[in-house]
Amino acid sequence: MNASLRFIKIGTHRVHLVPKERLDRTESWDAYNRACGKDAPIEDNLALMAALGKRFRIVVLSSCCDVAKQATEMWFSSEGRPWPDDLIMRSADDHRPDTEFKEAMLRKIGLERILCCYEDNFRVACHLRSLGLTCHVVRHYDSPGEHEK
Repeated sequence: MNASLRFIKIGTHRVHLVPKERLDRTESWDAYNRACGKDAPIEDNLALMAALGKRFRIVVLSSCCDVAKQATEMWFSSEGRPWPDDLIMRSADDHRPDTEFKEAMLRKIGLERILCCYEDNFRVACHLRSLGLTCHVVRHYDSPGEHEK
């Protein structure tokens, strides 16, 4: 969700908070995730979400830890942004790779019930596609960070 609905790029307000070590530990990402409140919206992706929400149930599934759930909810609440039907974030003690976390949550929903996914991480998108899901990649990174490889 971070870069699918919110604009984050090198030089913006929280990129310096991306951890340099222990990338597999959710707590390493706490400062980065909590700083989401100032992210600029990606208006066309939010408009797409709002349009799809008129016909389909919208589930926002984020690999971000739930320590940032309140900040994320406040971000959605500001400026009349569309609100998802469900917001699923990983728990603070869940250290699985993003692919494993997202697969488990999507299987819990039921893969057969999912029309499509939108993902900003190409590696995760490939994994979701391997599950038989249609997955649209909504961002392109010229130089992906270590955490995106």
